[in-house]
Amino acid sequence: MQNSSSIVADETTPKPVAKHHWDVQGWVPDKPADCDYGYVVAGNVIGCSRDELKTTFVRRGPAELKFVWTPETPTPVFPEKVPLLVAGFQKLTIKAANKNIYVGLGLVAFGFVLVWWFADWSLFYRNILSIFGALALVEGIWLRVRSRHYSLEDAEADASSLRFDAWINNKQISAYTFLLIAFMVAVGAFQLIAGATESIDRAGLVKQAVWDGQVWRLLTACLMHVSFTHFWMNSLFLVHFAKIVEQTMRRAYIPLIFLVSGACGSVFSVLLYPHTTSVGASGGLMGLLGFVTVASYLGREIYPARYLRNSIEAIVMIGVLGLVGFAFIDNAAHLGGLCGGLLFGWLLLRPYNQESNNQKAERKVAILGIVATVILGLVALLAISKMLS
Repeated sequence: MQNSSSIVADETTPKPVAKHHWDVQGWVPDKPADCDYGYVVAGNVIGCSRDELKTTFVRRGPAELKFVWTPETPTPVFPEKVPLLVAGFQKLTIKAANKNIYVGLGLVAFGFVLVWWFADWSLFYRNILSIFGALALVEGIWLRVRSRHYSLEDAEADASSLRFDAWINNKQISAYTFLLIAFMVAVGAFQLIAGATESIDRAGLVKQAVWDGQVWRLLTACLMHVSFTHFWMNSLFLVHFAKIVEQTMRRAYIPLIFLVSGACGSVFSVLLYPHTTSVGASGGLMGLLGFVTVASYLGREIYPARYLRNSIEAIVMIGVLGLVGFAFIDNAAHLGGLCGGLLFGWLLLRPYNQESNNQKAERKVAILGIVATVILGLVALLAISKMLS
């Protein structure tokens, strides 16, 4: 190591050239004149050799090494802009793939141990650990295949996606998302009071009851869950995709998408799974994913490169999860919610994208968001009243 120093940025230091605002990391420090290679980490400018730069990048990754420089770069630049580090990005992808494969194999093996020990094959596809193990295994294999022909374009896409995810994770949820989670928490609390089985019988998506005229179950079931794990996983999914919608589009879309897609998911479940009882927010959540997918197609300039492909991969992975866990996952509700989100996004975002400065359209979206929130609040009260009746 040749040089290490801390840099305090001032207004004379140039900003990085970044296409997207989540790529801007602050001020770029000056490139030391006495170091041909180096990197910037935690505000420190560290000079090093060519080999040290490559090994350090693989060890710490682009999340820690904000900027790097070589003799060919006049100033420190993002790591993906340096062809020298493409092999490092490839190794990081392979490392992530191997981690998924090992974890997946371990969880799948655990499922087979349960099957062998209790002589019951249903313990494999009814075991959530086995399901996620299979999903991790598929994802790991896909990453390995993808890493075989890794290019500078792949590095740029991966780095931009990582910075986008970090930017999203640091954002706070809006009042719309907070209220939606609060409605689910309130309904879940009264499920504990009324009893899991009794509450689902009284307010869940009991298909025959819907056919008998209790159509309100199409919505009340969307705010209910089978267990705390079910609620926790759906909440994490909701927060992640809600932040994406809030930061790249409009906050008022959240309750609107959830309401429409949740209803679509319930309708699909009634039609395709007529002899089962279902609960959960999955339909509305799949709607958010579908909405983001359409948004990333119509507005490619406001999302990371290949974000559309990432969204499609997420849909495929959830499809795999549904196939493996068919015994307890309502795939019909997933499909209905996804279709609702895709269609709703196509109908809503296309004209809005063409009239991005139309304040009247923005007011309409805000009003619809408030109306949807009020409806969801009333649905939560209805579910609680039915559970306690």
